[in-house]
Amino acid sequence: MIQRHDNNRGGNFFVNSPNFVGKEPPSVEDLKRDVANGNTKYISVLQYFSASKIRGSDAFWRGKSEELKTWIDYHVAEKHGPPTMFVTFSCAENWWPDLMRLLCQMERKCGNEEQAKAIESNDATAIAKSAKRYPLLVNQFFMKRANLFMTTFAKKALGIKYYWAR
Repeated sequence: MIQRHDNNRGGNFFVNSPNFVGKEPPSVEDLKRDVANGNTKYISVLQYFSASKIRGSDAFWRGKSEELKTWIDYHVAEKHGPPTMFVTFSCAENWWPDLMRLLCQMERKCGNEEQAKAIESNDATAIAKSAKRYPLLVNQFFMKRANLFMTTFAKKALGIKYYWAR
């Protein structure tokens, strides 16, 4: 429910908006005719600009891709060289004892004692249910662990000087 409201706030329509790109927005008839003729440019523009702030949307990932390309271009221009290592981290929320403890605490604070006990007994369904119920907690836990890994092990043991994280 919260994500839907965030998505609605993050989107924007560009007709009758100062954000509209171009002189005058096309009419509905113009759009129908363009789409029927295979011209989906306006729809693509709407999708990109209206959804670019919605985490996980195609437009969001296109934006992140552009951000990464800019980061690479900057470091190459600064003579740091091109990236030499790419790492993808996976949350693997069912395998972190510390996260299980935090999910149990959240469930207990919300009065869900049975759910907390199920997590403590490593019930995969209960863990998944709680992870979906508290995605912000799971994300914050994961990002903290990933950042800690990069700032300690990766920088010290692997000698990484510059890194980009999304």
